[in-house]
Amino acid sequence: MIFIWGSKAYVDLLATGNLVCRQCHNPAAHRLHRVRRKFTFFWIPLFTTSTKHLLDCTFCGLQSHLTAEEAERCAADLRSSYGGGQPSHPQVPQH
Repeated sequence: MIFIWGSKAYVDLLATGNLVCRQCHNPAAHRLHRVRRKFTFFWIPLFTTSTKHLLDCTFCGLQSHLTAEEAERCAADLRSSYGGGQPSHPQVPQH
């Protein structure tokens, strides 16, 4: 049986930088992803049905779900962690 409708996840990397992980307490690289699930018809994505933001620690593998506001602040922290001067180690947002 062939389905002509369904959904598919699209993952975008928003930012990468150094944060102190709340689980392993190591200053490690973290990646901030946006995952959008889209409704598809004949394998053509038509509209977004859900969006979530994930922050993952590359040292221990912890994945944290963030709200859109937390993701925006976290993206700014991640981008600033690679700015000039002293490396900063902001904390991962706590829920």
